[in-house]
Amino acid sequence: MNKANYGAYGSLNFYSAHAVVTILLLMLVLLTEYHRLLFTLLLFVSAALLVLIPLVLSMAYGRSRVRTVPEIVRSGRIGSNDSVLDIGTGRGFPAIEIAKAVPSCRVVGIDVWDSLAKGQMHKGFIVGNSKQNAERNAFLVNVQDRVEFKRCDAREMPFESETFDAVVSFVALHQMIYFGKKWRPGSG
Repeated sequence: MNKANYGAYGSLNFYSAHAVVTILLLMLVLLTEYHRLLFTLLLFVSAALLVLIPLVLSMAYGRSRVRTVPEIVRSGRIGSNDSVLDIGTGRGFPAIEIAKAVPSCRVVGIDVWDSLAKGQMHKGFIVGNSKQNAERNAFLVNVQDRVEFKRCDAREMPFESETFDAVVSFVALHQMIYFGKKWRPGSG
């Protein structure tokens, strides 16, 4: 059975793998000249670690992401008839998981995906974030009738006031840059 693929964006896999590889390569280069037996042992140990560390980190990260959703549902008091907006949905993980956790609620996930927003820091299309992948994941998890994905910039949303009962954002708001007059709390 196909499973939804939310990608590794936000996980530590990429960074930890690079750190491990860099450290091990540095050690191997330094030790090659002096200790061939130690070099061989480190080579095999490092190869094993390169496989195991990302696997363990991805499992731990995946569990923590999934455990976050019930907390969001509880603290946001998201009920069966509520509408939820997911800002920066990426491949749809938060929108889809909320729809799975709360039967009958409707979720709209928005993202700029491959159309770059003014001042956007992250290029989501590089890590596979796209509207098509989000819709495919919703279909694979069988919530496509309650989850809708729209391409739009969170700073210029086309929704009327009070359209949603709850708004969530997992990993998007820190990537938005505000252009225009200086923003102050309460200024909109």
